[in-house]
Amino acid sequence: MNITQKITLDLTKWSVFQYVSAKQGDRSSRFVKITLTNNGAFFKPPAGVTANFRAQKPDGTMILNPAVVNGDGTVTIELTQQALAVRGDVIADIFLTDVDGGILSSVSFVIHVDAVPDGTKTDSTSEFLVFMQIIERAEVAAMRAEQASDHAEQMVGSAADKSFVEKLVAVERARIDQIVAVPHEQTEGNAELLDMRVGADGKTYASAGEAVREQIGGLSNDIKDALKRTNILDINDSVEGYAYNPAIGAGIEKATNAVYTACNQIFDVAQGETYTLNWLYGACYVYNSSKKLILYTYIEAIPHTITIPSDGKYMTIAGSTSRIDNIMLVKGSTLPDHYIDYDILNIKTEQGDKNEQSIDTIHKQVDGLSKDVENVSKRTNMLNIEDSVEGYSYTPNMGSGIVQAENSGYTACNQVFGVAQGETYTLNWLYGACYVYNSDRKLILYDYVDTIPHTLTIPEGGKYMTVSGSTKQKNNIMLVNGNSIPDHYVGYDTLKINTEQGYKNASEIEKLKNQKVLSGVKWAAFGDSLTDKNTLANLPNGSKNYVDCVSESLGLNAVNCGVGGTGYKKANNFVSRIDTIPADTDILTVFGSFNDYEYIESSLGVFGDSNADTLYGAMDVFFKTVTERYPNIVIGIITPTKWGYLTSQSGNNEAQKRCDSYVKALIDTAEKYAIPVLDLYHTSNLRPWNANFRKLYYKDDNGDGNAESVHPMQDAHKRFIAPQVEAFIKGIYAVYA
Repeated sequence: MNITQKITLDLTKWSVFQYVSAKQGDRSSRFVKITLTNNGAFFKPPAGVTANFRAQKPDGTMILNPAVVNGDGTVTIELTQQALAVRGDVIADIFLTDVDGGILSSVSFVIHVDAVPDGTKTDSTSEFLVFMQIIERAEVAAMRAEQASDHAEQMVGSAADKSFVEKLVAVERARIDQIVAVPHEQTEGNAELLDMRVGADGKTYASAGEAVREQIGGLSNDIKDALKRTNILDINDSVEGYAYNPAIGAGIEKATNAVYTACNQIFDVAQGETYTLNWLYGACYVYNSSKKLILYTYIEAIPHTITIPSDGKYMTIAGSTSRIDNIMLVKGSTLPDHYIDYDILNIKTEQGDKNEQSIDTIHKQVDGLSKDVENVSKRTNMLNIEDSVEGYSYTPNMGSGIVQAENSGYTACNQVFGVAQGETYTLNWLYGACYVYNSDRKLILYDYVDTIPHTLTIPEGGKYMTVSGSTKQKNNIMLVNGNSIPDHYVGYDTLKINTEQGYKNASEIEKLKNQKVLSGVKWAAFGDSLTDKNTLANLPNGSKNYVDCVSESLGLNAVNCGVGGTGYKKANNFVSRIDTIPADTDILTVFGSFNDYEYIESSLGVFGDSNADTLYGAMDVFFKTVTERYPNIVIGIITPTKWGYLTSQSGNNEAQKRCDSYVKALIDTAEKYAIPVLDLYHTSNLRPWNANFRKLYYKDDNGDGNAESVHPMQDAHKRFIAPQVEAFIKGIYAVYA
């Protein structure tokens, strides 16, 4: 019984992947009929055009098979047993070749291969039926030539006969020459078809090997693209508190700079090359052959691409110390989607001697490239050790659920992995354990790890897996799909080069994953004008404040409860606005406020006050009311940032003493209610008393062209406030699987 699925692919525009469903290992039974369109209009391939089907399976092996151009202009492909050998998503397309060698490709589509219930698998290898078809035609041609020769010998009986036969053989040889080229008069091993020597660009090459390499060039380019994802920057080889001298003509010299980090690597570059960097508030320095600075480029937006100017020979980089996480420098004009550690990739893409004429050797080249892709995908670490909790492991009792239990000296990873029967996973967490559960999330296998690396095969009924292990052994932990660990440690989710495996119960896995992120978590940002979205609204240099930046970064569902001019005691005070906090809030932060400054000298009060007549008392009333009214909310207090005219740096010593006492009252009262505090008053890095700093980062409140010292603008929120608030929220709020 044959099953044919119908899809439509456009030749001119990108569209959402179309999916075709199939079962692992099916053969001679599944076909796909494809209607081609050109900008939405039906496209019928011209006469003489041939079609081929190419695909890459989840394990990296390749398919290159012939397709059929039907009389009605549709194209039919067979999903062979090899095309369906590996469960998961197979990325595929078709390409058309005209008589002149031109190639036209369709958009890609996805073949979703479901695993067979009994776990039966077909060994997966690359399949190139296009080449086999060509070889078969060559063998037929050779057979006909041999038959012609035998017939000629039988006919030879006289000189006249011999003359006639020689003419006949000459005709046959001329026909054969149109099909077969025999290099160096050899007749064994290296025969190649003339039509196979025509490359994709229509050029006739000296050998079939060169022409076929044109057909597999796309795969080679995929490998090259993977190599371009290599991070050439080793942030571990750097020194904090320094940058490079930005003076044109200076040598490669480091200069003291308190908030910068200088990378010690010196990169060899050449005129016209491009490099891309994501080190915000960093800089690139390009030097000539005499190691004199010829170009200094400051980075105020990322990613940043630099083109090496004339005479450029060397390059160095430096940047903000607070921004050194996940820094990448790559050659080219784009950054990859995911962060890659320095020198993480070392993939050889050797294609062999271009003069090699053996078709068998070409097969080996393709297999080698496929293995390179497969090796890349298997280097991905599935385990995020940062998403774990110390002092716990999972319950090892058969039939128990996915439950963490106290276990001193152990660490339980909070990830729940979707697995399937027969899959293998390898872990290097010494004295750890793997726990496999069925579809009801009941434990069916407990596997203790006493030697590493440790490989586990998922048993029948296995649906989910968790891992835990010795806290002392958790450095450089890896969990990979397969039976071997890569040569060196790979960071969690470092690589993602089309290696999605997919699971049969994808929606359930996605649900479990979503439980461990802040996407959709509700955050109420409460405070004064530094929180109020109206403070920066419609400014030409940006209207986002820390609330916008943090919610976008963490995926939080933010509710802005900021109102300018308010404080704990000030009119329209925080207590009177508690009702604006949504009842379903998960996280509440309270930021502010020196709007209470006028009460500090006369009404500060003392610790223990519980009446709103004093500042201590007003703070106490607010914290007490919030904690009682919202028992499930995680709360964090943020102290106000310094106001420039109320600091000793501006000569106002008494004002600063009052501000110091206000912040102390806020911290004391927060501690009384066990509420964590982010102390931006002492650690914001904002310097509003400095005129140059104000000009760069503070708002002109009076509209007179002079920046005031109270309200930071968008860049200050993004650079100084948001990163600390983001880390604060991640530190006080976590969801465990």
